[in-house]
Amino acid sequence: MNRHKRKITIINTAIVMLWLIIISCMPFGSTLAENREPQWPLPSNYKTITTEFDSRRNERDSGYHNGIDIAADYGTPIYAILDGTVVCARTMGDYGNMVVVYHEEQGIYSFYAHASSILSSEGQYVHRGDVLAKVGSTGVSTGNHLHFGICDHLINSWPTITYYDPLAFLAGSISIPGPSDECECTETNAGTYTTRNVDNYLNIRSGHGTQFGIVGTIPAGAHFTVTKDNGSWAHVEYQGVKGYCSVEYITKISDTKSDMSISGETIPTGVLEYGSFFIINGKITSSLPISKVWGGVYDANYVPTAQYGEAQPMTTTYDLATYFDYILRFGQLECGDYIYAIQAQDTSGEVYKLIESGFAVQKKEVPPQTGDLDNSGDINISDIVLMQRFLIGRNTLTPERLAAADLDGNNQINVFDLILIKRLVFSKNL
Repeated sequence: MNRHKRKITIINTAIVMLWLIIISCMPFGSTLAENREPQWPLPSNYKTITTEFDSRRNERDSGYHNGIDIAADYGTPIYAILDGTVVCARTMGDYGNMVVVYHEEQGIYSFYAHASSILSSEGQYVHRGDVLAKVGSTGVSTGNHLHFGICDHLINSWPTITYYDPLAFLAGSISIPGPSDECECTETNAGTYTTRNVDNYLNIRSGHGTQFGIVGTIPAGAHFTVTKDNGSWAHVEYQGVKGYCSVEYITKISDTKSDMSISGETIPTGVLEYGSFFIINGKITSSLPISKVWGGVYDANYVPTAQYGEAQPMTTTYDLATYFDYILRFGQLECGDYIYAIQAQDTSGEVYKLIESGFAVQKKEVPPQTGDLDNSGDINISDIVLMQRFLIGRNTLTPERLAAADLDGNNQINVFDLILIKRLVFSKNL
């Protein structure tokens, strides 16, 4: 073999060896599959669940636990369970410091609450296992832990129905429909329905098709609500369970008429002290999906102030506390007259004025200065003497003098009032 051929052979051998080394270092089937599986959101030594998921949270979006609480030490890193985009990384009311990640491939959001610090930013793309934040106890929390949940919708960055059991999802025992289940349904056929050609029950599925999991059932002959459909599958709601049914097995009883009401609302009336806060409550219930809720604080000419908000829930119930209580800051209002009003519109276009109430913001009046016990028009040493003699029982005071002696305004005359009157006298003589 001549020198040229020997050189070519050596080069080819080197290329094959390099390729074999690259191949041996590449992850294969099981490893690639593992990287597509969700990761535990904390280091593996933190797996104690202190509060479990409660599926009743999907019946009404309050009052029940929408995730799991995992006990962990302060500062423990919190990991992204899957690749995704950070859509929320800020303080969110009772959740404290919270990060929400949208996982496009799965069509879900994962949320991580009560963090001590946030190490990711909104709009950032993160990979499975990246550190999002650190464990803490911010917001409404009784100790260091991670509140971890999974849902398929947000309202103004707040997690909302539908929620899924995080433990079941992480274990791979439940399947969540991805975003490929596109919806082009309309409200044209909305109304009250019953089953058709059903002997026992009709399945409610999590998506438009039999390939999606069953989330509930409708007994034969039961009445239920359809909010919209696409001619093949309908959006249904039965006893708090929302999902999809085949239109082949349902028939319409009556059209749903527009109707909306609010309950449990809190309304500011009279006079609010300048700088004080006010808690917003009120649950809106509608026979048709609520397309828009808007309102807040208006000035006396009905012009919106900075304390104003809008939401587009597209659900038949909406709790004002989930968003409006978070953004309306009554403590930031200047003194003056205001109107608190909330309106909502359903998918029929009907508008309902749910709340309208006038109120005022005023600064607390400071009572006139007291301490002039002898009614001389001045506060001096004689007033101190009168106060001292009264405290040791050497003399009594008329009702007028008693009122003047109560310098701290607590309806009691004691040594603290004596201290205050001495300060007034001595400060005048400095």
